[in-house]
Amino acid sequence: MLNSKQIKEYIQNSYAKVDGLWFLKIEEQFGFEKALDIDLEVWKVMPKIQARYLKSVPGIKEIADSFDMFFECLKIKMKLDNFKIKVSRSKQNTKNKTKDSKKSANHSSALEENSVITVTVNNCPWHTLMIKSKRENLSEKIGSVICRNEYSIFASEFDKNIKFGLGERICKGSACCKFIFTKISTFPGPIMLPKV
Repeated sequence: MLNSKQIKEYIQNSYAKVDGLWFLKIEEQFGFEKALDIDLEVWKVMPKIQARYLKSVPGIKEIADSFDMFFECLKIKMKLDNFKIKVSRSKQNTKNKTKDSKKSANHSSALEENSVITVTVNNCPWHTLMIKSKRENLSEKIGSVICRNEYSIFASEFDKNIKFGLGERICKGSACCKFIFTKISTFPGPIMLPKV
């Protein structure tokens, strides 16, 4: 019988192979660009399925804060997808001036507290598969389309205010990938009371 590690490897291997195999079969019939277009459509749906499942799991579904829940689910997703990652979380405060449209002289300040998750990917299983299949030259093009969409959609399932930024990338020759997720919370500035 298979042990739990072997079962996980079997499922991961099958998942990765079917993703690559259907892509190749579409590419054979319709060309690379069409295969990438269809792949993008699949990866617009897949992260929604993953996020919704993870959000329903006992122990996760009880997490009240959407960014906290996202943080936990992101770590789980990337581990299950076989990424080697380092994750950090921080807060950044910035002041944002807003202008009253009626009176240009009336300005108010708001404090924006940005919650940030930075993921450093030290090993990307998808890029590794591209190298093994001797298609490394296509890795950057596929990665820039799929990663950008997959992770922004995954994040939006937790909170529409979580924005995704794609920094360095292994597929572009960097030593690691940088994924940056930012949630901006705006706190109103000082309240102006009318003069009596």
